[in-house]
Amino acid sequence: MTWNEFQSANKGMYDNTGMSDAWTKYKEANGIAYETTRSQTTKSIFLKELGASGKAPKWMNQWLSEGKVPPGYEVGHKVPLSIGGEDIPSNMRLLDEAFHKLHHSKGFYRPWQ
Repeated sequence: MTWNEFQSANKGMYDNTGMSDAWTKYKEANGIAYETTRSQTTKSIFLKELGASGKAPKWMNQWLSEGKVPPGYEVGHKVPLSIGGEDIPSNMRLLDEAFHKLHHSKGFYRPWQ
């Protein structure tokens, strides 16, 4: 079960904090891994593929070709790992650091809604 499925099945039973706590307990009780390890190798593959695709600005290629993140950027996941997203290149995207920080800030990042 993913976070979205859990949230849908328990709609109206909890407030946001209660829902998050219930999800944590559900994962622990059912042996669901929730501290997903991010693979540096997979991230490097994603960055090299992005550089080779020609979709990134040319100035980034000196880092992307080596599988490194360009200055001022971070790699994020399209479907968050916390709600069942996979740590694979097709689920990754290169984001400006400021936007990535905003995306994960309180009040903005709410995958359960």
